[in-house]
Amino acid sequence: MAVACKAQAETPVGKTLWRILGIAVMAVGGVVVLFALLTEGQARSALLGGCAGLLANVYAVWRVYAPPADTSAQRELLNLYRAEFGKLVITGALCALAFALIKDLAIAGFLTGLVTALLAATLGAITVRTK
Repeated sequence: MAVACKAQAETPVGKTLWRILGIAVMAVGGVVVLFALLTEGQARSALLGGCAGLLANVYAVWRVYAPPADTSAQRELLNLYRAEFGKLVITGALCALAFALIKDLAIAGFLTGLVTALLAATLGAITVRTK
């Protein structure tokens, strides 16, 4: 499994995926550290929200950057819609689970981590250069 992940990371698609998700991980990490230093009880919730956003982003980035090479413009657009819809479904399901199962969840911290992960991955996708 580790060899397969390392081989995938060496491809242009794998490098793009890791760059985009790396930007999101750094942003969420910064928010969690900031909350840990400035507030009490918000860092755990921000980490959980960030993880929910990162998991949804993993699906969307994989879906967009790992399609078959011989696709038409119409299929590419359909693939983008599938990626975004899947990301929304995963985000909603993970948020519902978090709110239902985790006691003492700080909503402000959770939403801050979630929005940070989603926006950072989007900005990462905009700024990353593919060949």
